[in-house]
Amino acid sequence: MQTFFIIFIIVINAVLTRVLFTNWQKIRLSQKGIFLAAIMLISSLFFVGSSTVSFNNMKKRNFCISCHEMQPYEKSLHVDHDDSLVSKHWQNNYVPKENACYSCHTEYSMFGGIDAKIGGIKHMFVHYTGTAPEKLKLYKKYSEVNCRHCHSTSKKFLDKRAHNRKKHPLKTILSGKSSCLTTNCHDVVHAFKSDED
Repeated sequence: MQTFFIIFIIVINAVLTRVLFTNWQKIRLSQKGIFLAAIMLISSLFFVGSSTVSFNNMKKRNFCISCHEMQPYEKSLHVDHDDSLVSKHWQNNYVPKENACYSCHTEYSMFGGIDAKIGGIKHMFVHYTGTAPEKLKLYKKYSEVNCRHCHSTSKKFLDKRAHNRKKHPLKTILSGKSSCLTTNCHDVVHAFKSDED
């Protein structure tokens, strides 16, 4: 349906443009303004429609793994590694499989989705310009708020004994004062297997 809408807008815009420019001398000034306004409106609709389709596709895992730089991250979803956060979440359906990357790498804030899409555009730029670094890094420090968004209300998480130790009590985890990623609890995020495996 979205593709049909975009094609329809392109065709209408092309017809209006052709009519306007082939009959430029015959059309009165007021009609020229109407034609130009219509072309601008239709072009705007096309831009909004195509951007919406593109941005929605950027949420999908298949979009993320379509670049060769991301292939090891795709493979890390399937690694049998007890400590790997990614494979544990993926293999146990803790995240939606279609939007797995987006679910964990998008901050749950007012502009989180926009920030994630800007990051995706940066990823595409470095991929297509051939300037992707050998070892990929996030553009900014990973926000554990993303983890707490789901886990702070999970009974399994709240009742786990390891989350209620004296060294790192649950209230410090939930408040963000204690990091799950840097306290040797969940320090393996993506576990990569070698090509020989």
